[in-house]
Amino acid sequence: MITDETHYLRFASCFQRGRCGIEIPPDVDMHQFQDFKRSNVLPRARKILGYLQSLYPKTLLDVGYGRGAFLYPLMEAMPHIEISVLDNDPYKITKLEYLKNGGLNIHPIWGDIAKIPAQDNSFYGVTALEVLEHVPDPGTALRELVRVARQFVLISVPSKPDNNTQHIRLITKEFVSSALPGKRITCEWVLGHMLAMIR
Repeated sequence: MITDETHYLRFASCFQRGRCGIEIPPDVDMHQFQDFKRSNVLPRARKILGYLQSLYPKTLLDVGYGRGAFLYPLMEAMPHIEISVLDNDPYKITKLEYLKNGGLNIHPIWGDIAKIPAQDNSFYGVTALEVLEHVPDPGTALRELVRVARQFVLISVPSKPDNNTQHIRLITKEFVSSALPGKRITCEWVLGHMLAMIR
């Protein structure tokens, strides 16, 4: 059985309504709601949530849906934010559309981080957690994140090489600084990850 103690029930319900037009039945197959299962929020995500709570943005672009491990705690902690989510995976965009159609104030955007389909300064802030290390041209991606952000960009990336074959490049503070000359970059390291605030 799905409860609010075990799952993000509000978001799972929106997904079910958006996908099927009905509420979650009591005998539901739990497997189809795995993405909504509560787990401990990772220390780096907790730190980013803390930054966001102090910045109090009205609009936010979150790049890379993943499994919602950051998005759901964010929407629960800060329900006032108008959140847009950029992803290049049509399957994930479909899931986000179900959430939107089920009643969540969320705006899915299908597109590429290297060419974000948005006007300059479209969002108060932008987050990209565990994304840039997967991108073939992270310098272009960083410049795009800054282009669409009015006030700030928050990123997190692994701070040392690892065995993940999908990690194309190690992103360092020096790399971020060289890709964004003239921008103020503040970094913090949390359990094998670099967090950077770009203004």
